[in-house]
Amino acid sequence: MVDILAMHDCQLISTSESIDTTTAMGRIFFTMCSAINECESDKTSERVKIGMERAKSEGKDCNRPPKKLSAYQIEKAKTILANDPQISRRELSKQFEGISRPTLIKCLRGEELIV
Repeated sequence: MVDILAMHDCQLISTSESIDTTTAMGRIFFTMCSAINECESDKTSERVKIGMERAKSEGKDCNRPPKKLSAYQIEKAKTILANDPQISRRELSKQFEGISRPTLIKCLRGEELIV
């Protein structure tokens, strides 16, 4: 980042953190802070991956649970489809607040209400 600032002939001076990239000590301090932050980010990513691999090896599912329609929503879809079998999927999805069209279609296919 210091290099990007330098290419644009800019310097960073932060009075609250005592960082001044116009000096050699300020540039090295800023570079060291950046390196430590990058290292911590990489370590966090590694820990998450290790944890997910361990959970998977223990047979746990790390994914979000699949979206399911309630019994009321299934009955509502059956009623709508019975009354208007030619209804478009877009119009059908407008009848269900809070459920996206792709999710609704996927759930209705799972319930074998549509093809």
